[in-house]
Amino acid sequence: MLLNILLTLLIVVGVALTGLVLLQRSEGGALGMGGGGGQLVSARGAANFLTRTTWWLGGAFFVLSLLITIILGNQSGTGSITDQVKIEALDPAKMAADQKAAFEAAKAKADAEKAKQTGGALPGGFSAPAPSVGVAPFSAPAPAPVPAPFVAPAPKASAPAPKAAAPKQAAPAAPAPAATDLPILPTPNP
Repeated sequence: MLLNILLTLLIVVGVALTGLVLLQRSEGGALGMGGGGGQLVSARGAANFLTRTTWWLGGAFFVLSLLITIILGNQSGTGSITDQVKIEALDPAKMAADQKAAFEAAKAKADAEKAKQTGGALPGGFSAPAPSVGVAPFSAPAPAPVPAPFVAPAPKASAPAPKAAAPKQAAPAAPAPAATDLPILPTPNP
């Protein structure tokens, strides 16, 4: 009961404080730029009704906030929110089954609604594939076959090959380049 009264007073004081601050004329000293600081401490500035009321309402707002904090701190106790929940009574398997059943019911309802709207198929006579959980949406493409090396076809013989051929001799090996055949590069001078 006391907490409700204090909360109501806090709201009323907060609204009144906001209204008084908005009613006051700006002194031109926004963020320390321009304006005279002497007007705030002058006799006219200190005696202003709006200024004094703003100070009183600000103090009342602070005191009410502090009282509400103290009262709520004494009422809440030292226990944790997890102490109030009976964790031992929770069954993860049952919770998972309930969640799966709710998902299936929602999916069936959405599918029925979609079929009702589209007539069972998408425009053009195509039907959408059924979504599946745990399956990759796209499969990797099959690797391209490696082409076989090019083999030139054997030339067709117009005449029959001779029966006895001379023994083939090994072709002579290509001579290695001589040291004089290589270009000579100039060496850089340090």
